[in-house]
Amino acid sequence: MDGEENPAEELRCDFCGEHAPNVRRVALDSGYDRLQKPHRERYACARCSEQKEQERHSK
Repeated sequence: MDGEENPAEELRCDFCGEHAPNVRRVALDSGYDRLQKPHRERYACARCSEQKEQERHSK
């Protein structure tokens, strides 16, 4: 990087593959703990994060 690039342009959602200005990772929630279980960390754009959260809460 030459200091002129915006690092946010390089962020990509691990679920849909789209570029995103920011990504999220939920690791701990009621009844959901990804801090203790070994796994590959995945980051989601806002749309995929909301969709995954709705799916998690509907179980």
